[in-house]
Amino acid sequence: MMPIENKQNQLQHCFIYKLFKIMRKTLLYLVFSFFLTYAQAQIPPQTKIDSMLVNIDKSMFASEVLYDRAVPFATLGTFNDSIKLSSTSHFEQALLELYKASNEEKFMSHHRLRENYTDKNIQNKVDIGIINASFHQLFYIEENEEDGALRVVNDEFEKIDNGKPAFLERHAFVVSPLKEYLVGSQITYHFDNFFFMEATEGKDLVRLTANFGTDADYVVFDNGDFLLENVQMNYGEPGYKTLTFDAVFADNTTLTTQALLHVKLAAPPPTSNFPTDDFTTNATIPFNGIYGHLEYRIFYGNAQGQLLKPVVVIDGFDPQDERQIQDSDSNLPEDDHNSIEEMMVYFVGITKFEIIDQLTNLGYDVVIVNHPTYTRGATEIDGGADYIERNALTHVQLYQELNAELATNNSDEGLVIIGPSMGGQISRYALAYMEKHNIPHNTRLWVSVDSPHLGANIPLGLQTLVNQVADSGNSQAEDFVNNQLGSVAAKQQLIEQFNGWNGNQLWQDYFDGRAVSQGYATTRGRDFYITYYNNLFNNGLPDSKGYPQNLRKIALVNGSLNGSDIYKYGQVEQLENDYVNDEQIGVNLRAFTEVCLPLPCFDVHVGSLEAYAVPAYNENSKISRFLKGFSNKTKYATNLNSRGNMDNVPGGFFNSFDILAGSSTQNQEYGGIFWTFNGLGFILSVIFDQNTELSVYDNERVHSFIPTASALGFNDPDFNWNQAFDRNLLCSQEIPFDTYFGPRNNEQHTSFTQASVSWLLAEMAGNPQPPTIHLGAGDLSGPVMICGTDTVTYNFAPCKSLPVVEWVISGTLQLVPPATSSSYQVTVMPDSPSSNGWGSIKAIFASPNQPVIKNIWVGPPKVESVETVTIMETGHDAPIAPISDC
Repeated sequence: MMPIENKQNQLQHCFIYKLFKIMRKTLLYLVFSFFLTYAQAQIPPQTKIDSMLVNIDKSMFASEVLYDRAVPFATLGTFNDSIKLSSTSHFEQALLELYKASNEEKFMSHHRLRENYTDKNIQNKVDIGIINASFHQLFYIEENEEDGALRVVNDEFEKIDNGKPAFLERHAFVVSPLKEYLVGSQITYHFDNFFFMEATEGKDLVRLTANFGTDADYVVFDNGDFLLENVQMNYGEPGYKTLTFDAVFADNTTLTTQALLHVKLAAPPPTSNFPTDDFTTNATIPFNGIYGHLEYRIFYGNAQGQLLKPVVVIDGFDPQDERQIQDSDSNLPEDDHNSIEEMMVYFVGITKFEIIDQLTNLGYDVVIVNHPTYTRGATEIDGGADYIERNALTHVQLYQELNAELATNNSDEGLVIIGPSMGGQISRYALAYMEKHNIPHNTRLWVSVDSPHLGANIPLGLQTLVNQVADSGNSQAEDFVNNQLGSVAAKQQLIEQFNGWNGNQLWQDYFDGRAVSQGYATTRGRDFYITYYNNLFNNGLPDSKGYPQNLRKIALVNGSLNGSDIYKYGQVEQLENDYVNDEQIGVNLRAFTEVCLPLPCFDVHVGSLEAYAVPAYNENSKISRFLKGFSNKTKYATNLNSRGNMDNVPGGFFNSFDILAGSSTQNQEYGGIFWTFNGLGFILSVIFDQNTELSVYDNERVHSFIPTASALGFNDPDFNWNQAFDRNLLCSQEIPFDTYFGPRNNEQHTSFTQASVSWLLAEMAGNPQPPTIHLGAGDLSGPVMICGTDTVTYNFAPCKSLPVVEWVISGTLQLVPPATSSSYQVTVMPDSPSSNGWGSIKAIFASPNQPVIKNIWVGPPKVESVETVTIMETGHDAPIAPISDC
């Protein structure tokens, strides 16, 4: 190493601090940036630019890199005008734009660059990428063409005879680590010619000095050669590290640039009351020729560290294995990572309860299953977003191994398997497969937690918008489309899927509910979806529709059971309707940049992101809009789904719109285990232009993610899902479960409450619980007024309620003597012929169902000279009814 005189870093200022704060809040989420790199308006990207330049002399365009061919998310035109921070994602975006700007003849693609990164499993070593590039931009100003050098005539550029150059020469120097998160007290920074991309006009790099966030500086490059291949730095404190690079170029100019990464010190897993152990399992049954792999950690409920009373909890959809079992397993900062452990919580008021601790304290051995990324030969398998069937066949092996361990430990306990979200699909398929192939699973209770048995929903407006941005050349949006929306597991489960463009109309695929002979597959929809649900429903024992039979199966859902469009964050109920309505905008982001020519300065609208809910059935409307400079594209779609608008049917909600807006309101405060599609927002990959302001014009809504009808797995799902399920679904045999629990108002997908946990613990303890039915006074049939001599019977319709365990009659009413009541009806009369006033009937059900109270007016109203009046008791659920003289 070559330490040189340390310099006080005078480069830190409020702008960097602001960026640091932004990154701390949004590092898990991509935030789209729409920022112009200079005052000139942007030109339509890619080949259209070249077709517009046929009459322009290109002799002054020496670099052959025209930045206007790319949408400038990386803001390279002004990146070095002041202190700028880069990062891995920003560096990759910059490289992508330069590659496109050179018509793919210079530099390299960011995909090829990634192929040579130090293995991601080596968490204490990082490559350093360097871009030193000259390029050109058109001197064109849309707002006032005469201020530039070009005008547009008949869709072609024409040179203005004003002595100004048609092409402005630019220079960008970007240095960044090629990993954003590292782990270890000693970090190795690796320099290599492969990661040094230089194409300049007289500005070759001569000398590069690096500071890695410590007191020492190092000369790493001098006179065309790297002096240091590896620089090892010791860090005593975790946190974000600002790397500073001072460059000297061949023309004797200098630049300073910076980059940001996070270092997490290796630490032992957090201590628990009882031992923990880690294991892996490999499938013995292949799917499509590949054997699956999973890992799991057991939180024992006994001091001996023996598997005696297992509860298996399965992680859900998690592309690229971003969500780890505990924070200590992840290379992300604790504030930016939601582990499986910390998402298994619920709140009572402001008091947080840890579900794993509760279970281990009750003697359960909690087995948390994670689906990591692994390789089979030369193939990398993204376990968190892989084929559900392959993961399920790996679970077949896991359940056999767990049962073998139980036998070894002389335990006669059966398995309890809890499958949140996609975990419910994996476990459903695994258990049904074992029954079909006569493989004992020894499972006594299977719990489906808000699992998409009939499919999941990500709004088409969001899918379309992300694809629009990806098409514009944003590397992170492209990654999201490929790794998240385009993953196998997403395509297997999404009811409605983006399927390319047809002009400004969206090709789309819907699951329309038409049954085929073997199940619920459809003649419409994406092939992955059709194939998966065919496989699912054809699995298992005959006539099982793919559900395991030789166990107790229960469903815990987060969608409203009474058709409410109110949603609830933990204990905080939102009283206004914030579910997106048909065609309603879900999120509207706008970007403005300040333009000074030279004075006065004014704001120019340079970017918009708009995503809308789908319209009503058979209607066509705007679904998304993407504006960036000259690129102003609006997309439309028709709702072909006869089951309703999936964006606003009752269901466990997800706040994708909020994530897209980069809001920090979505966090783990209110639980919500196994957040699904948690990468829908964008990691802060693009550093904002200082003169650009992002405004959130509209972002106050959530959307249905797992429709209530889907989570309950209706046997015949071909109906309008936008309705109340305020009846006994077991009595009517509408669903395949033995019982179910659901809220009155929509809750965050896979979240828990005190009531749902109490219900679940009772089931786990072997105490069968009744289904949840949310009823009101109107569900108890009978008049709201009776006269002094009337005898009236009040009843619940068949399959409407649970059996009433107790009737409580009060006020001016009494049971008809001798007492007359049954499980579903009660007969009452006034307590005396002269009674005049309110009485009530209270039907009490088994917990957790709330009682129903019906208020009844007895006798004539206390008014004179009025033949008919209206009685309504303020503050009660009694309906308004006319009352005649008794």
